[in-house]
Amino acid sequence: MLKALKNIAILILFSALGIYFILVILGGGFGKNHLVTSIPQNLNFAHRGCCMEAPRNSMDAFQKAQSKGLGIETDVRITKDNILVLFHDDTTNQKLGLKGSISDWTFDELSKQKFNYPSDSSEHNIVSLQKLKGTFPETILYLDIKTPSKSVADILTNKLSTDYDMNLIADANILFLSYLKYKNPKFRTVWEGFDAGKEWMYWLIPKNFKPDYLASFKKNVNAAHISWLEKNQLISQKIVYGHTSIDSALVSKIPYNIIECN
Repeated sequence: MLKALKNIAILILFSALGIYFILVILGGGFGKNHLVTSIPQNLNFAHRGCCMEAPRNSMDAFQKAQSKGLGIETDVRITKDNILVLFHDDTTNQKLGLKGSISDWTFDELSKQKFNYPSDSSEHNIVSLQKLKGTFPETILYLDIKTPSKSVADILTNKLSTDYDMNLIADANILFLSYLKYKNPKFRTVWEGFDAGKEWMYWLIPKNFKPDYLASFKKNVNAAHISWLEKNQLISQKIVYGHTSIDSALVSKIPYNIIECN
């Protein structure tokens, strides 16, 4: 029994190494990537829109962010009928009063519900990614993908194929981001959760699949991490969550910040 388990473990290990080797070849080997056209320096994003003034991920919250000259950070999930919508929670119970998750409902069914904000029913409906992009065509969007999958990546590839310059696609799953880069090298990807202590992981990613930006919460960034970014000329590709005002973001050494705007 022990020998069989050992053989299975060896098989899994060699299979994983084989897949990694293929990814390295497809990704052009190791080294530093060529940064896709960068977004404007010192751009700040409103976390889920200005969600201290309106329901998070609502059109009202996005309008308020736009009026302050901010980019928009938002959460992206997929409905039962494969529509990308802007919604954070795993379940729809609290915010929409429906049992289950976003993927259990069609967009039409979800659109009939109003957001609960903060507890009483508001006048705000769930927003599709298509509507957001149509309303703010010149605003840079930071799309935090909550359900990374091949189907979501394929939809993004199709929907964003001609306006990739206005989007950052963010996730903690490096395989998902690599697949997006494989499908369209012009996509600007963001590797979330790139915290202090994970610096060594950056060099394991094949150069053509390397993310264009590296994001983490402010509490997970220390002096050693900043020093590593500067030494490797990656400081200009760093994004930090956690600022509570535009003023605090302006004095940060980090060029891009996601703030809880009010």
